[in-house]
Parts: sequence; structure tokens; C-alpha cells
Amino acid sequence: MSAAEADRWAWLLVLSFVFGCNVLRILLPSFSFFMSRVLQKDAEQESQMRAEIQGMKQELSTVNMMDEFARYARLERRINKMTDKLKTHGGVGITCWILVCNKVVAIVLHPFS
Repeated sequence: MSAAEADRWAWLLVLSFVFGCNVLRILLPSFSFFMSRVLQKDAEQESQMRAEIQGMKQELSTVNMMDEFARYARLERRINKMTDKLKTHGGVGITCWILVCNKVVAIVLHPFS
């Protein structure tokens, strides 16, 4: 392989890389929007679970532990069960994760576009 031919291949590689980065930058928002639509059901369920936990915590704060121990303990167990279910469900929402990834990739690819 001659030096001129190597130079041509190097330029082709560089141009292909820049083109690929631009295509990725253009298609990434559409891909993340599609993924968030597919996974939105999970995000809605997660926010609903968080709201239920918040409501139960408010109810728990109104219950006197000494006077109504059985009710207090039942409510506390329900809160713990729902919190554990939320943790195993995902913790941080998938939609938030996709948006963060989208921004990180856009920042990383910005110099190439």
C-alpha cells in the first residue's frame, strides 16, 4: 500500500467517522423519544407508586403510635413493601435515564458536528 493510498483511506475513515457522528446526533432524539414512549408505562406506574407512598406517609404521620399501634404497624409495613417494590422496579425512572444519556451523547458528539 502506497502512502497516497494510505492517506486516502485515512481521510475516508475520518469522513466516515464524522458522518456517523452526525447521523447519530440527528437520530438520537428520535430514538430516545421512541424508547420513552415504549417505556412510558413504567414511568407512569413509578410516579403513581411514589404518590401512593407519599400519601401513606402523610396518613402515618397523623396516626398516634401509642394509641393505634396495630394500624400504625400495618401502615408502616405497607409503606415498606411499596418502597421495596419501587426499588426493585427501577429507582430512577427510565425516561430520566434516557434523557440523561441523550444529553451526554449530544455533548460528546458536539465537537464532531
